[in-house]
Amino acid sequence: MRENGLLASAAVIFKEWEDRWPYLRYLRLQKAFDEYFDSDCRLALARKLCRLYRSDDFNGRLQLCVLLGRPINYSLSPLIHNMTADFYGQDDLYFNAALEAEEAEAFLREWSEDGASPLRGANVTRPYKEVVYKRLSERAALTEAAENIGAVNTVFWRDGRLCGDNTDFSGWYRGWKTEGGGELESKRAAVFGAGGAARAILYALIINGIAEICVINSAVRGRRLIEHFRKAAEVLNKDVRFSLAEKAEDASEYLEKCDIFIQATPVGQRPAADATVYSWPELGRAAYEGKTACDLVYNPVATRFLREAAALGMKTVSGASMLICQAYEARRKFYGLSDSIGGRGPEEQLYRKLQKLFV
Repeated sequence: MRENGLLASAAVIFKEWEDRWPYLRYLRLQKAFDEYFDSDCRLALARKLCRLYRSDDFNGRLQLCVLLGRPINYSLSPLIHNMTADFYGQDDLYFNAALEAEEAEAFLREWSEDGASPLRGANVTRPYKEVVYKRLSERAALTEAAENIGAVNTVFWRDGRLCGDNTDFSGWYRGWKTEGGGELESKRAAVFGAGGAARAILYALIINGIAEICVINSAVRGRRLIEHFRKAAEVLNKDVRFSLAEKAEDASEYLEKCDIFIQATPVGQRPAADATVYSWPELGRAAYEGKTACDLVYNPVATRFLREAAALGMKTVSGASMLICQAYEARRKFYGLSDSIGGRGPEEQLYRKLQKLFV
């Protein structure tokens, strides 16, 4: 009975939020609460919510964060963020918010006009990264990284206004280093894909001294991506050589000499886990010695792309490390945290704890 009472109280609180802040209706918090979280998570969140609600400063202490995208029922972001909040004893809740296309713009507009919002921040995923980027760029409210990457994945409040940042690039690089990906300076890299994730990867490679990048994607999108980052490299005073191949077969000579292979597309994600963007040529294990393969897909962690690379003796870095680290980097923006995850002490403990979600 007590459990039913907690859940019923949570429903009442969600309704009160929507009455006070009408734009929260776009988030469908009750639906996300019922459909995404398992029974144990629902009870834990309801217990925290009711505890906060009974406090003297409910509206002051309440911190709500969300993931905006569609579809996002596969995302582990709520688990990562809510576990992190519990680890640090923070009073916040994190939900998925599957907005329809026409709702995303209205939600962002109404949220940006409410400086007293309980919504502390949002992560953004497909297909709304460019929508949010455009909206915030019009207000000159982007970080240098978001400007250079051309996409926003994190929205947060600073000095009374919404700001857009991109923590994919810093999260990827921190995960790369934590998992022993190695130095990037003066290396050659191949990047499969030309979407928002690929943009973040190219930026991370450029600012960390990569020498050459081959983008493997369709001509139109690939050329547009290279043109954007050739200009960004010039602004950053980085000397990087770029090339484009529509298919891996068109870049076979470059790939044989390549040091780093990064898979930045959804290919290989469940339910199509047997798919891969690249069939590794049989060159012998010696040809792959010292090389590294990274796949941004984290469901499954051991994608076919990575399994086959590991079988050839290559070092592999999974998408789980990026997801964990970019989530933490986003929380640094939401809450002004100073330490990065993956280091020593509590941050290392948290990183290893979160990794268990992917086993």
